[in-house]
Formats: sequence, structure tokens, C-alpha cells
Amino acid sequence: MKSSCSYLVSALRPILILVLAILFACSDSSDKKPVSVPDAPTNLAATPASLEVTLSWNPVPAATSYNLYWSTSSGVTKATGTKVSDVMTGYLHTGLTNGITHYYVVTAVQGGGESVESTEASATPENAGILDTSFGGTGIVVHNGAAGGDSGDRGEAIVVDSMGRILVAGGSGTTSFELDMTIWRFNDDGTFDTSFNGQGWITHAGAAGGPGGDDVGIDLTLDGAGRIVVAGTSAFDVGNSDAVVWRYLDDGSLDMTFGAGGFVVHRDAAGGGGNDHARAVAIDSAGNILVTGFSDNGVNSDMVLARFLDDGSLDTGFAGSGVVISDGTGGASGNEVGRDVVIEPAGRILVVGTGVNSSGDTDLTIWAYEPTGVLDFTYGLGGFLVEDSAAGGMADDEGFEGVLDVSGNLLVGGYSWSPTSIDTTVWKVLSSGNLDTSFGVGGAFWHHNAAGGAGNDYGRGLALDLAGKINVVGYSYGGAATGQDAAIWRVTATGGLDTSFGGMGWVVHHDAAGGGGDDIILGTTIDLRGRIVATGWSINATPNLDMVVWRYR
Repeated sequence: MKSSCSYLVSALRPILILVLAILFACSDSSDKKPVSVPDAPTNLAATPASLEVTLSWNPVPAATSYNLYWSTSSGVTKATGTKVSDVMTGYLHTGLTNGITHYYVVTAVQGGGESVESTEASATPENAGILDTSFGGTGIVVHNGAAGGDSGDRGEAIVVDSMGRILVAGGSGTTSFELDMTIWRFNDDGTFDTSFNGQGWITHAGAAGGPGGDDVGIDLTLDGAGRIVVAGTSAFDVGNSDAVVWRYLDDGSLDMTFGAGGFVVHRDAAGGGGNDHARAVAIDSAGNILVTGFSDNGVNSDMVLARFLDDGSLDTGFAGSGVVISDGTGGASGNEVGRDVVIEPAGRILVVGTGVNSSGDTDLTIWAYEPTGVLDFTYGLGGFLVEDSAAGGMADDEGFEGVLDVSGNLLVGGYSWSPTSIDTTVWKVLSSGNLDTSFGVGGAFWHHNAAGGAGNDYGRGLALDLAGKINVVGYSYGGAATGQDAAIWRVTATGGLDTSFGGMGWVVHHDAAGGGGDDIILGTTIDLRGRIVATGWSINATPNLDMVVWRYR
């Protein structure tokens, strides 16, 4: 006979089992951590090229990776798209078919959580090197008469701002056949941005106070506040020009907090009492303005590098006076010119230009300065690199523009004499100040006869696109009937022609302004969608010069 305790235990057993199950379930759920779901990435952009699309987006804080989903049908989702897992910061989608539109979304991953899809982006791979007809209807915009005359307009330099607007600096002819410094601003479709000075352009004359003469903008950049900074020249006296830096606000008005009424004039840096020209401008991480060019020393020209503070005064913490001068770098006392200034992430300053060697020829020259204005003697041979005869002609080598690649190497665009002609040239220079001999042939790429006229080819501007390809602009001789043709070359990261661009690795364009004469490209940049935007000039029917902007896909 069972005891009363045994009966009690038997009766309570189901209840005890239920209580234990509930306690276990509660304990288990309390130990589980909630899955963190990150925000979706924003600003997904898809940039097409031949057989590929480059994807980019804004990073998501705390995201450990990203997933990409794509389809050839719109409305792609995580459920319908083809998944590419564990993408880090961007993606190059290769092996595609030209002419077929691809649609993309991206998600952020954090731990075990995945965000919702981003806004969809799409792109259609196509042959690169085609004029973008969404710009001005033809891919080309031409303008003349910004300064009120009909004596010629020309573009020298070009940038694209954070809103996708295109800014060009240069000069425009007046009724007295002089040039006024000019800035044009265009919308993405090629129309004038009339919020800029009410018409889309602004001119300025007489910065140096001379009795007439030219004012020309040679380079421009945007500072951290979106202000437009232009470097160039202004006539001080007959045959004598001064270096000038202008600064404009976003609406096209001069920034009166800069210098004396929105501009700064500097003369006689090298003490010769002759010409001083500013050729390039850059802004460092502290907001200081670095300008390079040249100054007459009384016998020839010296390379000049100056640093200005935000108010336009010289920064005396730079080399003690705000200005450094170089003469005789290439082994002979001849003309030295700074044509571009590049600031490395750590603050070192590279000046790209030319010097003169002991044979009297010009050589590509790169000077390296510490942020204090002192030569960095660890760079190249005692603070500079001098390179002669890239194309084998034992004559002039000229560097015009430099750009840092993703590894911190310097790419320089210009030209070099071959034994029979002048060739467009790109040099690749390591951060040590030595040529990267794995690039092209011995550290340089060169090309001749793009326009088919068996004459000279000149590289002037250079820009890296979103895929890291090197785009060089300039001009090439097309023959006696056409003269110089605008030309763009695309070079791979290893120093060869990218034949997906224009089918050959280059494109040429003639007669933008309708006059049947020269077409010249002097400056270039890459816009927010990876398109090549370039500026220069073309002969019109008058004949004189028209400022031109070309845009290529």
C-alpha cells in the first residue's frame, strides 16, 4: 500500500515537469542577445564602362560587410536578385554584356543582421569613349563672348562640385582684344547655371592694376567651404604679368574676406622684376592655399611654390616667408616651371613641372617638400626627381599634371620627344621618388599619331576614373586640312592602352566650334558618375577661339 507521500508526488509530477519547462524556456530566452540590424546603405551609384559596372555607396557605421544583389530586371530585391556576398566598400561587376541594363541594390551586414535593401541603381555597360549626348544634346558645349567681345574664349581648367555642376576657368576676349579672367558654371545637362552671377559666368579684369593687358585663370579648385579658388596671371605693366589668386563664393561674387577685395597679387618672387605666373593651385588639410608657377630671376625663370592662409596673407610658417624658389634643379641654370601641386595624405607637397638639364633640354621635374617648406631629401635624388627621354628622343620632356593613385603613387601626364616626334606620355612615380619600372616601359607610357596626321601628340591634363584607369587629355595633329584635334587617351594601371575605350584606347574630336581649325584640350576631371569632362578651345568661323566643354561616357 502506497504512502500518502507517494500519492502526492505522483499527483504533482506533471505540474513539476511543466514548471521546470517554463523555467528552462524563460532562462534560455533571457540568454539570447537581440540581432542588430544596421541601416541600409545610401547613395548607391552604378557607373558603366565597357563590359563592366562600378558600384559605390556611402559606408554604414558598424557594418562589417555588405551584400550586393543584381538583376537585369528592375525592382530587384534580396529575394529576386543574384547575390554577391561579403563585399567590403564597393564592387566592380565585370563580365557583363554591353547594351543590357543591370539593376542593383545593396544591404549592410552587422553580425547576424542584414539591413533592408538600399534604393535601386542601374547602369548599362557600353563601349567607353562615346560623346555623352545628354550633355548639351551632342556631348559638347561651346561658348564665346563671356567678356563682351568676339576675340576669343578659352577654357584652361575644369572641376565638378559636390552637386555635379561643372566649373571651368580660363579667359574671355574683350572688345579691346584683351582677356578677362573668366569662370563658367554649367548644370549637369550642359545648360548654364544661372544661380551663378545671374547668367552662368563671371569675369574679372585688372587684378594687378596694369593699364590693360590680359587676366587669365589657369587652374581652379574648391575649398572645404565650397568656395572657388582660381590661380592665374594679370598684367602689371606692358609685357609684365603678376601671379594672382582669386576666391569666389558659390553665387559668383568675390569673397571680400580674401586678400584685397577677393584676390591676392604676388610679384617679383625671384627678384628679377619680370613675369610671375601662377600655374596651379591646391588646398591642404588645414585650408591653406598652395600655388605653384614661375618667377623671372633676371636671367631666366625659377620655379615658385607659395602658401597662403585663409585670409590671403602669405603663411610665414612656410619656409620662413611663405615662398620657396628653385633654380638649377636639373643640373643647369635655365627656366624652371611648376605646373601642378599635389598634396599627399601625410601632408608632403609634390610639385610637378620642368627643369633644364646640362644639355639645355627640359626634363620632367618633381620636387618634394615637407609641410614646413623644406625639401624632403629622402625623395628621389636629394628632394627631387628629374627624368629625361621617356620616349627615347633625348630632347624635351614636359610634365603638366599629377594625380595620386590609390596606392599613393604619382601619375604624371605630359609629353616627351621620341626620335621622330613628340608623344603623349604618362609617368608613374613611387612615393620614394623613383620611377615604377613595372609601369609601361621603364616607368612610362607614350603614344603617337592618335589623329592620324603623322605629327606631334601632346598630353596636358590627367585624371583617374572610378575604376582606376588613367585618362590623359590633350591634342594630336590630324593633318594639314584640320590641324590639331582634341584627343583623349585611356591607359591601364599597368601602363598599356585600354582598347575598350573608343575601340583603340583613344578618341579624337575635330571642329567643335565649326571653324575647321584647331581643337585643343587643356584640362580634365571625372564627374560624379565617372564620365570624362574636359575643357579647352576650338577655332570658330570668325575665326577666333571658343571655349569648349566635352563630356565622354
